[in-house]
Amino acid sequence: MADVAVSLDLSLLLNCQYRLESRLTEEVDEESKTEAIISHISYVTKELNLIVPEFPNDVQWLNTSRPLKTGSDLKGKVVVLDFFTYCCINCIHILPILEKLETKYNDEGVVVVGVHSAKFENEKVVENVFSAVLRYNIRHPVANDPRGQLWESLSLSCWPTLVVLGLVYVLH
Repeated sequence: MADVAVSLDLSLLLNCQYRLESRLTEEVDEESKTEAIISHISYVTKELNLIVPEFPNDVQWLNTSRPLKTGSDLKGKVVVLDFFTYCCINCIHILPILEKLETKYNDEGVVVVGVHSAKFENEKVVENVFSAVLRYNIRHPVANDPRGQLWESLSLSCWPTLVVLGLVYVLH
Protein backbone atom coordinates (compact mmCIF):
# COMPACT_ATOMS: atom_id res chain seq x y z
CA MET A 1 0.00 0.00 0.00
CA ALA A 2 3.05 2.26 0.21
CA ASP A 3 2.65 3.00 -3.48
CA VAL A 4 -0.87 4.42 -3.02
CA ALA A 5 -1.00 8.09 -3.92
CA VAL A 6 -3.35 10.56 -2.33
CA SER A 7 -4.73 12.97 -4.87
CA LEU A 8 -4.72 15.87 -2.48
CA ASP A 9 -2.37 18.76 -1.98
CA LEU A 10 -1.94 18.64 1.79
CA SER A 11 -1.23 22.38 1.90
CA LEU A 12 -4.78 22.97 0.59
CA LEU A 13 -6.16 20.75 3.32
CA LEU A 14 -4.12 22.57 5.96
CA ASN A 15 -5.39 25.93 4.71
CA CYS A 16 -8.94 24.63 4.94
CA GLN A 17 -8.23 23.37 8.44
CA TYR A 18 -6.86 26.75 9.53
CA ARG A 19 -9.97 28.47 8.13
CA LEU A 20 -12.19 26.04 10.04
CA GLU A 21 -10.28 26.56 13.29
CA SER A 22 -10.51 30.33 12.87
CA ARG A 23 -14.24 30.16 12.20
CA LEU A 24 -14.81 27.88 15.19
CA THR A 25 -13.09 30.34 17.52
CA GLU A 26 -15.28 33.15 16.17
CA GLU A 27 -18.57 31.29 16.52
CA VAL A 28 -20.15 31.33 19.96
CA ASP A 29 -23.14 29.01 19.75
CA GLU A 30 -23.20 25.27 19.05
CA GLU A 31 -25.49 25.61 16.02
CA SER A 32 -23.06 27.98 14.27
CA LYS A 33 -20.11 25.73 15.10
CA THR A 34 -21.97 22.69 13.77
CA GLU A 35 -22.77 24.55 10.54
CA ALA A 36 -19.10 25.52 10.18
CA ILE A 37 -18.03 21.89 10.54
CA ILE A 38 -20.66 20.65 8.07
CA SER A 39 -19.64 23.34 5.59
CA HIS A 40 -15.98 22.38 6.01
CA ILE A 41 -16.66 18.66 5.44
CA SER A 42 -18.80 19.45 2.40
CA TYR A 43 -16.10 21.64 0.87
CA VAL A 44 -13.30 19.15 1.50
CA THR A 45 -15.43 16.29 0.17
CA LYS A 46 -16.57 18.01 -3.02
CA GLU A 47 -13.70 20.34 -3.89
CA LEU A 48 -10.48 18.73 -2.72
CA ASN A 49 -11.03 15.25 -4.16
CA LEU A 50 -9.59 13.31 -1.23
CA ILE A 51 -9.04 9.70 -2.17
CA VAL A 52 -9.41 7.40 0.82
CA PRO A 53 -7.73 4.01 0.67
CA GLU A 54 -9.55 0.93 1.90
CA PHE A 55 -8.30 -0.61 5.14
CA PRO A 56 -5.44 -3.00 4.32
CA ASN A 57 -6.41 -6.68 4.33
CA ASP A 58 -3.83 -7.61 6.94
CA VAL A 59 -4.90 -5.21 9.70
CA GLN A 60 -6.01 -6.86 12.91
CA TRP A 61 -9.42 -5.73 14.15
CA LEU A 62 -10.42 -5.21 17.77
CA ASN A 63 -13.86 -4.37 19.20
CA THR A 64 -15.68 -5.62 16.13
CA SER A 65 -16.80 -9.08 15.06
CA ARG A 66 -15.37 -8.70 11.55
CA PRO A 67 -13.12 -6.43 9.49
CA LEU A 68 -14.75 -3.13 8.49
CA LYS A 69 -14.75 -1.94 4.91
CA THR A 70 -14.76 1.76 4.18
CA GLY A 71 -16.72 1.24 0.97
CA SER A 72 -19.55 -0.78 2.48
CA ASP A 73 -19.68 -0.76 6.30
CA LEU A 74 -18.89 2.94 6.74
CA LYS A 75 -20.43 4.40 3.58
CA GLY A 76 -23.06 7.05 4.30
CA LYS A 77 -21.61 7.86 7.71
CA VAL A 78 -19.36 10.59 9.01
CA VAL A 79 -16.26 8.62 9.97
CA VAL A 80 -13.60 9.90 12.36
CA LEU A 81 -10.39 7.92 11.89
CA ASP A 82 -8.29 8.30 15.03
CA PHE A 83 -4.69 7.51 14.13
CA PHE A 84 -3.02 6.77 17.44
CA THR A 85 -0.36 4.80 19.21
CA TYR A 86 -1.01 3.53 22.70
CA CYS A 87 2.22 4.96 24.15
CA CYS A 88 1.35 8.53 23.11
CA ILE A 89 0.07 10.67 25.98
CA ASN A 90 -1.74 13.08 23.62
CA CYS A 91 -3.51 10.12 22.04
CA ILE A 92 -4.70 9.06 25.48
CA HIS A 93 -5.86 12.59 26.30
CA ILE A 94 -8.27 12.79 23.35
CA LEU A 95 -10.02 9.49 24.15
CA PRO A 96 -12.65 11.12 26.41
CA ILE A 97 -13.43 13.64 23.66
CA LEU A 98 -13.86 10.86 21.12
CA GLU A 99 -16.09 8.96 23.53
CA LYS A 100 -18.32 12.03 23.97
CA LEU A 101 -18.46 12.48 20.20
CA GLU A 102 -19.46 8.84 19.70
CA THR A 103 -22.12 9.00 22.38
CA LYS A 104 -23.63 12.34 21.37
CA TYR A 105 -23.74 11.79 17.60
CA ASN A 106 -24.10 8.02 17.24
CA ASP A 107 -27.73 8.32 16.13
CA GLU A 108 -26.72 10.88 13.48
CA GLY A 109 -24.32 8.42 11.84
CA VAL A 110 -20.99 9.51 13.34
CA VAL A 111 -18.59 6.59 13.74
CA VAL A 112 -15.16 6.63 15.35
CA VAL A 113 -12.62 4.06 14.19
CA GLY A 114 -9.24 3.86 15.86
CA VAL A 115 -6.29 3.11 13.62
CA HIS A 116 -3.36 2.01 15.74
CA SER A 117 -0.19 2.98 13.87
CA ALA A 118 2.81 1.84 15.85
CA LYS A 119 5.89 3.96 16.39
CA PHE A 120 7.95 1.30 18.21
CA GLU A 121 8.32 -2.44 17.60
CA ASN A 122 6.54 -3.48 20.83
CA GLU A 123 3.52 -1.41 19.76
CA LYS A 124 3.04 -3.58 16.67
CA VAL A 125 2.05 -6.63 18.74
CA VAL A 126 -1.73 -7.02 18.67
CA GLU A 127 -1.84 -8.40 22.23
CA ASN A 128 -0.21 -5.18 23.49
CA VAL A 129 -2.69 -3.08 21.53
CA PHE A 130 -5.58 -5.14 22.89
CA SER A 131 -4.30 -4.65 26.43
CA ALA A 132 -4.22 -0.87 25.87
CA VAL A 133 -7.75 -0.91 24.38
CA LEU A 134 -8.95 -2.60 27.58
CA ARG A 135 -6.87 -0.34 29.86
CA TYR A 136 -8.21 2.86 28.28
CA ASN A 137 -11.76 1.51 27.92
CA ILE A 138 -11.86 2.10 24.17
CA ARG A 139 -15.22 0.85 22.87
CA HIS A 140 -15.08 1.81 19.19
CA PRO A 141 -13.58 -0.48 16.54
CA VAL A 142 -9.80 -0.41 16.35
CA ALA A 143 -7.69 -1.48 13.37
CA ASN A 144 -4.17 -2.46 14.35
CA ASP A 145 -2.06 -1.56 11.31
CA PRO A 146 1.38 -2.79 12.42
CA ARG A 147 3.04 -1.96 9.11
CA GLY A 148 1.53 1.54 9.05
CA GLN A 149 0.16 1.13 5.55
CA LEU A 150 -2.84 3.42 5.96
CA TRP A 151 -0.68 5.92 7.89
CA GLU A 152 1.80 6.08 5.01
CA SER A 153 -0.82 6.16 2.28
CA LEU A 154 -2.31 9.31 3.83
CA SER A 155 1.15 10.86 4.40
CA LEU A 156 0.56 11.31 8.12
CA SER A 157 3.37 12.41 10.40
CA CYS A 158 2.18 12.84 14.01
CA TRP A 159 0.05 11.26 16.70
CA PRO A 160 -2.75 11.72 17.23
CA THR A 161 -4.14 12.55 13.84
CA LEU A 162 -7.88 12.68 13.23
CA VAL A 163 -9.12 12.22 9.68
CA VAL A 164 -12.80 13.02 9.19
CA LEU A 165 -14.51 11.44 6.21
CA GLY A 166 -17.73 13.08 5.10
CA LEU A 167 -20.79 11.31 3.81
CA VAL A 168 -19.26 11.05 0.35
CA TYR A 169 -15.66 10.12 -0.36
CA VAL A 170 -13.73 8.41 -3.13
CA LEU A 171 -12.16 5.04 -2.45
CA HIS A 172 -8.78 4.11 -3.88
